[in-house]
Amino acid sequence: MWSLMLCLAWIPLALYAQDQPVKPKMGEPSKLKISGWAQVQYQSVWQDGKAVTESFRIRRARLSADGQLHPMLTYKLQADFGNSPALVDAYLKLRFCDAFSLQAGQFKTPFTIESGISPMNLEYIDYGEPIQKLAGYSDICGIGRQGRDIGLMATGRLFAVDGREKPFHLLHYSLGIFNGNGINNTDANLHKDVVGKLDFHPWLPELTLSASCYEGVWKQNENGNYRRERFAAGVQYDDKKLVLRGEYLWGHTGQDLDTIPNLDQPASGWYALAGWWFRWKASWSEQRLFPYLRYDHFQYGEDAADAQAHHFALEQSDGYSAGVNYYPFPFLQCRVAYTLRQTAKENLPKSSERHLLYGMLSFKF
Repeated sequence: MWSLMLCLAWIPLALYAQDQPVKPKMGEPSKLKISGWAQVQYQSVWQDGKAVTESFRIRRARLSADGQLHPMLTYKLQADFGNSPALVDAYLKLRFCDAFSLQAGQFKTPFTIESGISPMNLEYIDYGEPIQKLAGYSDICGIGRQGRDIGLMATGRLFAVDGREKPFHLLHYSLGIFNGNGINNTDANLHKDVVGKLDFHPWLPELTLSASCYEGVWKQNENGNYRRERFAAGVQYDDKKLVLRGEYLWGHTGQDLDTIPNLDQPASGWYALAGWWFRWKASWSEQRLFPYLRYDHFQYGEDAADAQAHHFALEQSDGYSAGVNYYPFPFLQCRVAYTLRQTAKENLPKSSERHLLYGMLSFKF
């Protein structure tokens, strides 16, 4: 794994000369751009034929400010007011050329395809169960929120392909070091988490083959530091009509002590999504409709005996979802989705089954 990281770090330097660097020009910084968006969500949960939850909520409410301080230097600030107000993004990005940029501050870690998609562009109501539990949203280790962290990251695009209607690059890479303690927190130990991601477009910009890894150490309490090791591999095809995406995630979360090396608990999950865009013209705006199907699976723990011995509860979850998204205006989205969620845990006598109905209204400016 570390050899892959070293290769990632070496690639932009080796290919730097093949790309035209950005030529600095003196001048006024670009004007400040203010933007924002919000999502109002309705959720109804049914279990054993009875309504458990029925509620409206402000799922997200974001306000962003971004701009350019210099032809090579951009910035972004973003806050979320959906629940408790929190700073989500705060970073500077220095772009030397297509092959090499440096980004410092707080931002999303480069792990998985789906985590990198904004909630405003996400097909489903929220990120799937494997992404939530293994990519720093409601992570099984208890650390992380919003899929973000504080650190330093190198990114770039390599091997430009011309001769097409729209030129593109065959390879995109990201490599970063982070605190590993979530947003708006300092590091809780002396270890830094390393996160890397490679996206390969094999002669088709619509097709993405992706691989990413997360190697970290987190501190839960005074007992010591715990390992946080994650891997992901996925594929996506998106030609603006057909959308296909699937990823498999796996890894270990546990105690990183030489004296007790077997407390690492495995976890794995995968999801698959398929949808189609329908477009037609109306007098007021182009209309877009996106129906889709989605399945996700997540499992935490090996077996009941192992889970009981190590005080971990075996958890398994399967979600079967169908939804449709409607875009009457470029600034307005309407989403409806249904999910059948089946969950089994080692300390429960039988699996539970819930029916979830979602409605979401999203708008942006």
